[in-house]
Amino acid sequence: NLNWDTLTELATKLTTREGTNVTRWGLSFNGNAHSSIVIALKSWGAGWWNEDFTAPAIDSPEAAEAVQTVLDHVVKHQVHPPLARKETDVAPNFTEQKLGMVLTGPWYTRTINQEIVKGQTPFNVDLANVPLGPAGRGTPLLINAFWIARSSPQPDATWDLYKYLISEEVQPDWANLGGGRFPPNRTYTPAVQYPFEKPETYKAIADVSIPLRQAVRQADINGAWAELWGQMEAGEKTVAEAVAEAQQVSAIALQEGGCIC
Repeated sequence: NLNWDTLTELATKLTTREGTNVTRWGLSFNGNAHSSIVIALKSWGAGWWNEDFTAPAIDSPEAAEAVQTVLDHVVKHQVHPPLARKETDVAPNFTEQKLGMVLTGPWYTRTINQEIVKGQTPFNVDLANVPLGPAGRGTPLLINAFWIARSSPQPDATWDLYKYLISEEVQPDWANLGGGRFPPNRTYTPAVQYPFEKPETYKAIADVSIPLRQAVRQADINGAWAELWGQMEAGEKTVAEAVAEAQQVSAIALQEGGCIC
């Protein structure tokens, strides 16, 4: 059962070096991305926003510990490529075995199949849930929504089409397009295409899914967090300073633009 300690151990074992140069990175988690760091926040019982989405909650001891854990993979353990990677260190590339583990989504399965399974140097690939933390685990999901315009001349027929598109029989077709792994009805078995995929893995991920809540001005928050992450990597800001500033930026964005809720 993957937890944050075993993730660090695996990333350390998978990282290889020649002298002081990294020849394979152990992990790519991309903590500079808002959608990635919320995974760690959930592991420590924290969140970017409070429960009723009326204020940010990133400036908390639990959130700081989560951020520090992810950051440590870059600056302390040096198993994750930094934003300012040395030219003599290898570029992280999972399909070329220059990267041991990567945080990604079901859309990446086609790349795995085409470039690894059917590639010139195939190797075994396994999928796993996100790491378990002191307060559990959670995978943020964005919901794809179909809309019916108020001016639609045939709203009933449109609704029938939408119901068909989310039916169980159509899920294999969605899988061909990179979807289907997280069906709209939890009673459906996740649709998969390739031998390295396991429906039970997707089911386990869905069972701990959390909404990826976003503000209308989410781009402001994302940009600020990416900049703050770079400053933490460079030692220009502490984690405490970064989450405090992220709290301020998020509060302003929410106040001025509102939430997507």
